Amino acid sequence: MEKKPASGPLSRDFRLTAIRFVADAVNRTLDLREIADNALDSVLAVTQLDAGAMYRWVGEDAALHLYAWRSLTEAFTRQVMVIRRGDDALVDTVLEGTTRVVEDFTVAVGGAEHEPVSAGFASAVLCPISAQGKMVGLLVLGAYRVRRFESETLDLIEVIANQIGLGVTNAQLFEDVEKKNKLLQLLIEEAHHRIKNNLQMVSGLLQLELVASEGRAAERLRHAISEIQAIAQVHNLLSEEMPDQVDARVLIRVIIETLLDSTPTDGTPPEVELELGHLWLDAEQAVPLALIVNELVANALLHGHPPEGEPLRLRVQCAQQDQSVCLTVYDNGGGYPENITSSGQGMNIVRQLGQVNLRGELLLTNRENGAYAVVSFPIAARQQPDA
Repeated sequence: MEKKPASGPLSRDFRLTAIRFVADAVNRTLDLREIADNALDSVLAVTQLDAGAMYRWVGEDAALHLYAWRSLTEAFTRQVMVIRRGDDALVDTVLEGTTRVVEDFTVAVGGAEHEPVSAGFASAVLCPISAQGKMVGLLVLGAYRVRRFESETLDLIEVIANQIGLGVTNAQLFEDVEKKNKLLQLLIEEAHHRIKNNLQMVSGLLQLELVASEGRAAERLRHAISEIQAIAQVHNLLSEEMPDQVDARVLIRVIIETLLDSTPTDGTPPEVELELGHLWLDAEQAVPLALIVNELVANALLHGHPPEGEPLRLRVQCAQQDQSVCLTVYDNGGGYPENITSSGQGMNIVRQLGQVNLRGELLLTNRENGAYAVVSFPIAARQQPDA
């Protein structure tokens, strides 16, 4: 932009251009440090002053903190990094909302009993930075030779300071939201971690009961343990990866590996083929899906009877198709009994979870001498994280 001197009348067009120039520099980021740097660079370019500093007001300290400076000596900036309310009467006056023009920028850091520290200016302007009726900082602009500041120039500096104040306020709101989000994320992760630990404790208690059980009671206990472990895996992933979403591919893989390790087999171990796409689900969908996978795979491992001389072959597929999730589990274990529609508590659980909890569709049938199950449901509408 065309530069104009700080003294002398300023045209209306120049003032508007200068304000837009500073506003664009301030609003291009939400980082407070970058805002301070951009604001100071732009306001010095507009006013053609030699040096400057921008302070941010930190309410917790009741003090101004130096965020950016240009052409000030290292010795000076080191001594005036923090200016507390009450340290300097002139600064306190400016913080009340009054722009001041002085021959030098001096600060009695630590109070009036301390020797003032001088920036060495011949002329300086101290302008409060405010937004929405609140003081958010201090803008100091100076020249190393005597400069005369017209009222129009001071008005321009005050308008620019207000623009800076809006940028600082927006950045502060963004920073506060980020801090709250991080705290909330930590709290959610901790909650999932504790839920996982509690479920593992319950699973351990049932394991103790299993040692002293046999027959039908032992089978029911194993089934309950596997269900609890499946839910625990969901909360384990929620505590380790993201506080509100689970990668279904990882979840399904872990559940199946757990079942393979805990399910007794006679002879040849089963052959398992997994075709799993990246799919992120929230807890409300991840838990029912985990229980369905656990039930279908456990049913195949426990009750599948492949042709003599062949291993049990199990294939699990899960992928997103448009706005739906499709889970397919099939094997060569002889298929479901003829009365599958009314058989077993396990299949009733699968129906409940698939049709009610997931609001989806369920197909249980036999195909090529094996059980064939398909569960499809609409995926929850939310933004997917980057893979």
